[in-house]
Amino acid sequence: MDVASSRLLHNDDGEYMDTLFRIMERMHKLELSEEETCLFMGIQLLFTDLCELKAPEKVQKCQDYILELLTHHVRTYYPDEPLRLSRILMIAADLRTVELPIVRADYDMQWAKYIDVDVPDLFYEIWAT
Repeated sequence: MDVASSRLLHNDDGEYMDTLFRIMERMHKLELSEEETCLFMGIQLLFTDLCELKAPEKVQKCQDYILELLTHHVRTYYPDEPLRLSRILMIAADLRTVELPIVRADYDMQWAKYIDVDVPDLFYEIWAT
């Protein structure tokens, strides 16, 4: 992430959405396949620090499995793009740093709308908890 993006992520002047949409522009440029989009959503959903989990190791195991699937998919279908996986994971990490708790549940899912992906209602419900 460049210095300007880093400043925006920590700016309290209401630039949250600008920051989020800049990250989404990077994601949109990758033109993720349906498979990559689904795996990306799984990565974004499965974090052990989102709530008080009884078995965080099981969530971590699921996330590790999804990362393995994404790695395999990218290496298989995009062998000429050695940085593709890194770019996807950087976007995932950048989305995790965009923090505005009051609106997080409503706006963090904007990435799905921005890249024109239908997201099941259940995913929104899980994300908001």
